Amino acid sequence: MDHQNSISALRDLGLTEIESMVYTFLLSKSPATGYRVAQAIGKPVANTYKAIEALELRGLLIVEEGEKRLCRTVPYEEMLALLERRFMTSKQRAARALAAIQPADDDERVYNLRSSEQVFERCRAMIERAEQLIIVDAFPLPLEELRPDLEKAAELNPRLEIRIKAYRPVAITGARVVAAARGAAVLEKWPGQWLNAVIDANEHLLSFLTRDGTQVHQAVWSNSPYLSYLYYSGVQSEITCDRVKALLSADADVKEIHQEMDAPWAGEQLLGYQRLIDRFEPRRKQSTDITADRRRSD
Repeated sequence: MDHQNSISALRDLGLTEIESMVYTFLLSKSPATGYRVAQAIGKPVANTYKAIEALELRGLLIVEEGEKRLCRTVPYEEMLALLERRFMTSKQRAARALAAIQPADDDERVYNLRSSEQVFERCRAMIERAEQLIIVDAFPLPLEELRPDLEKAAELNPRLEIRIKAYRPVAITGARVVAAARGAAVLEKWPGQWLNAVIDANEHLLSFLTRDGTQVHQAVWSNSPYLSYLYYSGVQSEITCDRVKALLSADADVKEIHQEMDAPWAGEQLLGYQRLIDRFEPRRKQSTDITADRRRSD
């Protein structure tokens, strides 16, 4: 029975191996008795009947209340809709329960990410958390994957600054895109796709994926404000250099080049820098707050 893709897909949705086999068989061979199903899928009769009962209780198949108890699947569209509704209900219940738990203290360690799905999901979460600045340095495939998230972030927060270092021409609404110098040569040299991002100089992600973006060569994430601020400084310098090179190639006016080189950074206003001050020099933070209060009162 050449239904392995369907069986694998159903397992990903939470069905057991035998439940997936039963549903897949009955989808094209309904109605059938439990005994007939067991013979077809090569599983013990008792185990097959248990799987049929579990699927019936979940509403994924129906059983004739007759002598032979013939089984029939519900249409797969109905089955998928039912599973989706149950998942959303469970998701909302889990969200309420988890929100009631006190979060752990800040953890500034560096953690490995093992799957591409984890890399992209963490990056999306970072983009959603951004308040001031997003910098993304990414090859074409991961950048295209994250384009909707970046454009949504720009739309929801017009004050959010988004800077992209890209290696092929691309336009992302609400973002300032800078072409990497020698972008084509860099793409040819590297045996994979990289996706690097820093948010508010507060957290960062560095990842190197396979060429098709489905596997991870190496990826790390950290909530360390010190490491994140260092990476912010480095990638911001790279973006400035790429922009200056582009202006020089275009024979831009010297004044315009100096303006690009002298453009102020948001460094000390970023959340990551403020976390550094709060942690390592709290007296300075307190003094700064008092000065700001006095200015407002004046």
